[in-house]
Amino acid sequence: MHERTPLTLLTADQPPRPVDPEASLASVRRRGARRGHLARAGGVGVALSLVASVAVAAPRLWFDPVQPVVADEPTEQVVETPSDTASPSDEATEGLPDVVEPTLAPVTESEPAPDAGAGPAVGAPSVSILAPADGSTQSSEKVVLEGTATPGARVHVGPWDAIVDADGRWRLVLVLAKGTTTITVVAETDAGEARDTVTVTYAPPVAAPKSAPKPGSETGSKPGSGTKDGGSTPGATTFSASQDASVAEGDPPKMTYRGTAPAGAAVKVFSDWGHTVTTAGSDGRWVATLTLSGAPYGEHRTTVWAKLKDQPDINRSFELTTKRGSAVAFTASNTHGRSDATPPSDVYHGTAAPGSVVKVKSEYLDGGRVSTTANADGRWEVTATFVHAPRNSTFDVGVWSEAANDWRWFTMTVGP
Repeated sequence: MHERTPLTLLTADQPPRPVDPEASLASVRRRGARRGHLARAGGVGVALSLVASVAVAAPRLWFDPVQPVVADEPTEQVVETPSDTASPSDEATEGLPDVVEPTLAPVTESEPAPDAGAGPAVGAPSVSILAPADGSTQSSEKVVLEGTATPGARVHVGPWDAIVDADGRWRLVLVLAKGTTTITVVAETDAGEARDTVTVTYAPPVAAPKSAPKPGSETGSKPGSGTKDGGSTPGATTFSASQDASVAEGDPPKMTYRGTAPAGAAVKVFSDWGHTVTTAGSDGRWVATLTLSGAPYGEHRTTVWAKLKDQPDINRSFELTTKRGSAVAFTASNTHGRSDATPPSDVYHGTAAPGSVVKVKSEYLDGGRVSTTANADGRWEVTATFVHAPRNSTFDVGVWSEAANDWRWFTMTVGP
């Protein structure tokens, strides 16, 4: 390598030293060709070269000429950037190699890559019932509920939990009572809960009465004998039945049925929720009041049958809506809301329909729930022991009424 001339720094009190412009510019251009670097100008990368000034006022940094670049060392071609200093004349640059501008792609700003680990913020859950259709009627007592919910949510109907997959699709099979039932599906997360409802009617198929034997056959009746179709011999009475209304209310609901039958014949009126038997009078008339003591609380539908007790193939059927209310409202409260005992426990109490079931539910209870039954006055009380609750924790406890089909929620705190 050739020895370079050191830089000389002039201060304000020293006059500038004359410099041969041609020699100085050539030296600087060669030096810049070796040390040129890229800069950004107007959004496009260009090569930045050092430019020397031939006449400037002090204080400035002046460069002594440097030794020529060795011929066998590679050099980078550069593009000069315009400056506010005087440009060298053609005479000053004569003999220097031509400067070639490189072709550069525009520099673009790239957006930062998204954080792959960051997922969407979990808000309030959602739940939707896809099957069965709302208002549908089915002949099977088992109903298959299917739908979607927020992934990770707990989906349940009352105390019964649905099976939920990783995508939030869920399925639950329930057994219906006869009549119309409104089912509420709840999805729960730490952020809250969502609900959706569907109304389904269970109407079991009605068994067709046995066909009447053909007249004259071995097992058939002679023409004019008493049948359910109205033919009768002298003194016989046709069987008939009617229902006073289509809706039965009360606690329990009751409905009156009446009709005609052969004098002294026993008539049975029954449904899944109750039955009664009466006898036709001498005039062939009968009346019976059916008490539906097994009817669930709320509004439901059932099928009621009236038939001759000794001839069950002679019958009539009716659709009946029951509305069983309760004078006792569903209430619930807890005694403490906190426990430092081992294991922790609390007492829950309130009112509900007499004889109805009340359940306290929590994941920390043994078996997940504890149940009790309201007494004749409609009062209930139960102690819940949270055997699986961790120390220094706070969690929710649900209380559900079978009669009201409703929930009350409480917060339970376990001390250290």
